[in-house]
Amino acid sequence: MKNFTAMVLHTKMNKTVMCVLERTFFHPKLKTYFRDKTKVMAHDELETCNPGDRVSLRPCAPFSKNKAMVVDDIIARNQRLMPTYWTKKTEAQKRYTPKTTSELLPSQKSRVQLGEVPDVRPVQ
Repeated sequence: MKNFTAMVLHTKMNKTVMCVLERTFFHPKLKTYFRDKTKVMAHDELETCNPGDRVSLRPCAPFSKNKAMVVDDIIARNQRLMPTYWTKKTEAQKRYTPKTTSELLPSQKSRVQLGEVPDVRPVQ
């Protein structure tokens, strides 16, 4: 049987994860590549998967009407969902962290208005 690589979308059900399978195929008449996505349910006995993880899925005998795959292995954890205190700062971030918006460059001020830089306090 063939193993599939998928990304976990959510883990809201008990011992079940919703995954998306992506495949790329070549259309011979149009001579171009297309991307196809399929949602599948997979059994996760230990409930170790998190949304965004890359997992290896293996087909098996059906567990239910929609669930006929098992999570074999977690290939890669999702780095974006980790808390910010786990991630390492770059040398430039360690050297310069502005305290107020008056110390920011014009390009950085627009990012503050969009809410992308939460560390900076507005000038009063």
